[in-house]
Amino acid sequence: YLKTGVRKDGSITAFECKAIARTGGYASSGPAVVSVAGQGMVATYRIPNYWYHGYCVYTSSPVGGEFRGFGHPQAVFARETHIDEIADALGMDPLEFRRRNSLQAGDLIDTDVVANVPLMAIGAEACLQSGADAIGWKTWQHPSKKSGAVRRGIGMRFSQEHSGRNASNGLVWMDRSGKIHVPIGSGNLGTNAHTGIALIVANALDVPVEQLDCTWGDSATCTWDFVSDASRAIHCHGKAMYNASIDLRRQIEARRAGRVQARTDFTPHFDPATDLNPYLDESTGQVMKSPAPKLHEQTEALARQIVADGGLVGLGFYVWNPSAESWGASFAEVEVDMPTGRVSVLKLVGAHDCGRVIHIPGAVAQVDGGSIMGLGYAMTEELLVDPHSGIPVTQSLYEYRPPTVLDIPEIVPILVESPVPAGPFGAKGLGENPMFNAAAAVGNAIYNATGVRMREIPYTWPRVFDELKRAGKLV
Repeated sequence: YLKTGVRKDGSITAFECKAIARTGGYASSGPAVVSVAGQGMVATYRIPNYWYHGYCVYTSSPVGGEFRGFGHPQAVFARETHIDEIADALGMDPLEFRRRNSLQAGDLIDTDVVANVPLMAIGAEACLQSGADAIGWKTWQHPSKKSGAVRRGIGMRFSQEHSGRNASNGLVWMDRSGKIHVPIGSGNLGTNAHTGIALIVANALDVPVEQLDCTWGDSATCTWDFVSDASRAIHCHGKAMYNASIDLRRQIEARRAGRVQARTDFTPHFDPATDLNPYLDESTGQVMKSPAPKLHEQTEALARQIVADGGLVGLGFYVWNPSAESWGASFAEVEVDMPTGRVSVLKLVGAHDCGRVIHIPGAVAQVDGGSIMGLGYAMTEELLVDPHSGIPVTQSLYEYRPPTVLDIPEIVPILVESPVPAGPFGAKGLGENPMFNAAAAVGNAIYNATGVRMREIPYTWPRVFDELKRAGKLV
């Protein structure tokens, strides 16, 4: 339930949202999902006054768990559909309305950890403009000018996404033969983050990445990291590993100068200007306003063993800086068959500000993969539950219908660089924002083609047909 106050010039004055999410018979991640959805609602536009009500309710349905974006996909879909509706009511171009109200570097945002956080550099305008150019936004026309049995439309969405949460440790070491070892603590989720972290270490040490011995997946021999979620692998663990590399490089230089001794101080290296920030201690539920730069016991034990065996060890520490926010804008072109309600997505553009791009193939793959995943969320995937038994009806992939290769349209990934001092070489997170590319953009494109507003996903033939029929738009 959304309500927004705007002036005639299009500037937002107030915003209210009430969100209700079912969590099944157990709270699980439900309360956190509702909380994160609230951040997704309010942290994209300049909104001087807002009120967010989030309710997580027990239901006779499957347990609500984590999904890519953790509450933001739902929030972005709802808000960006609503934002389009506001622009239409004001008679404004939807792109211009978003541009006029977008947050800028230096603006303050609230997070679940700390309030009034000033944004570092963001590429919001570059995302909007490059994405608009790629979709051909100059051809945008109001739906009232569309006619015919088959109609085309273009739509967009715009949003931010955080670059992580909590703390990360970094450890990079050199054995007595001169071999450099990179024990990566971040989980391997198939995102190419490990390649990115290896490249960060290689560049910080000024050595070819092929010469590094990179390992992961063994908690006994790898650096401790908080968790692999929240778009944090490159930005958070990557920064901690960058700091460890700087620490190791200094020790190598000292050894070459004949000044090194066996390490006895295991305080990790960090940048005091950007790397120590408040974080939520999930074991107590309390916010640590001034966390100590102290290694997790697992990392320190590993470091001490390496030193005892005669190796040189570099140590790093980083606590997520909430000022480092990623930005994204996506644009969709659709074709709607007015007699049947069939929607074909022809093109999907995703323009994403991820700070400095560390590994281009990996970043492009994130945008492609997130766009496809978001396309399923928008067009075909639906968890249907029998209202009498509470048992899911769509229990197999055949029934749930994730997109196949035949469903994927032309995808245009655009990488925007707006580096931040907190990130390794300026990098931000990228994992989750591409997930938001399709739902609102496709829904707004359907409206642009037909003049009918879709407020429920997925946009199946029967659902779109029913809305066209209800609005008297069937041809």
